[in-house]
Amino acid sequence: MSNGTQTRTRQQRVAAVELPPGVWKSIWSNLQKGRVLLRLALCAATALFLWGFNRSWDPPFAYNLGDIPERDLMARVGFSQPDPEATSEARQRARRFAVGVYDQNPEALVQLRAQLRSEIGKLAAAETFDDVDGALWASFQPSTAPGTPDPTTEQQVEQFNRL
Repeated sequence: MSNGTQTRTRQQRVAAVELPPGVWKSIWSNLQKGRVLLRLALCAATALFLWGFNRSWDPPFAYNLGDIPERDLMARVGFSQPDPEATSEARQRARRFAVGVYDQNPEALVQLRAQLRSEIGKLAAAETFDDVDGALWASFQPSTAPGTPDPTTEQQVEQFNRL
């Protein structure tokens, strides 16, 4: 329990206040602790290990990607003339083992169907064989076997009438 009758002077009150230690004194007291010294020793050992592992004492590599040296360099492997036969053989081998990739474009098929319908419509609209364009009729005819004669006009008229 506090006794309120006791009064202290200003000097007594100021003399009772203790200031915390300074920055340097707190650093020195922390450095004297064992666990801090152990951590500092581990950091120093790790730094030395990395310095030795990376061979930091060697100068940096003289050539970097994209650098052009100012002097001629000697090649370790001799260069030879191109071999067209081996090149073409390697290309053929690459073509044989290449995987085919197909890109189906339906637009070309739609256009082909429309053109075919148009041409068949022209053939169907003709009343007689004489009204049919010769090139259009020939485009629908199958190719003949070698040595067989071309169909005569009468045969073509008969085929048209069957159509």
